[in-house]
Amino acid sequence: MDESEPGARRAKASKTAPRGPTLRQRVALCSADRMEPSVIAAVLGISEDRLRVEFSVELEHGAAIVRAQHLAALSTAARCGSSPAAKALLAVAAKPEPEKPTRSQGSLSVEARALRIIRGDRK
Repeated sequence: MDESEPGARRAKASKTAPRGPTLRQRVALCSADRMEPSVIAAVLGISEDRLRVEFSVELEHGAAIVRAQHLAALSTAARCGSSPAAKALLAVAAKPEPEKPTRSQGSLSVEARALRIIRGDRK
């Protein structure tokens, strides 16, 4: 059936507006921006208790969540042929690994602490 014919059906336009970031994404963004939990709760219109219980992961790892979302967006853009996105993604991949923190001289391994406790030295 051709759309120019009478009685042809047209696809209905969606009545819902495009959605913005979810509450979870907004908490991660605010946390990545180093906002205090009390401020985040006030901005989002929820209690601070609810924020801490339901969004503990986002509060703790907000910056990593946002970074992962940006990397995913860069990857998608690079696969679609964006040269700047591909270059940015390669630059991220070429970064050296951050150095792992070394133990200070005062800290002992779990085994060493266990041996000291068995021997009676609690310190």
